[in-house]
Amino acid sequence: MKRATPRVGRARLLRLADYLEKTVAPQLNGLKFDMGCWGEWETKKDEPPRSIQEAKECGFAGCAVGHAILAPALFPGLRRAVETSGCDVSISVDDVAEYFGLDGEDAMMVFLPGAYRSPDGDRRADIPLSAVVTRIRQVAAEMGG
Repeated sequence: MKRATPRVGRARLLRLADYLEKTVAPQLNGLKFDMGCWGEWETKKDEPPRSIQEAKECGFAGCAVGHAILAPALFPGLRRAVETSGCDVSISVDDVAEYFGLDGEDAMMVFLPGAYRSPDGDRRADIPLSAVVTRIRQVAAEMGG
């Protein structure tokens, strides 16, 4: 995957923040948002689900990138980096970093659960969606562009 320019990467990050806030959050309806899960589901096909509704039907927990993969019209090219094997779905942090024009450290700070801490200081996976959106917007602002 070719690394996005800072301008393109910033636009993609802001689009992701908007998508998570305006589209994903209202559809979760109590389903746990889990930054520790890139995407796990059981489908008859060896590929990710095509919509949030289809993902929810098979127990999708998801993360920021997992939800972006469900919106290929908003995030063209990202889905091509996904590898599937049965119920396991993965995408490398390097591919995510390149897609959003980030260095590896910034990509991990935004997209990996270990970078988030609970109020008592423990690392956590069940991060509030609003905290993820805030972090995405902060990193985008630092990119300029």
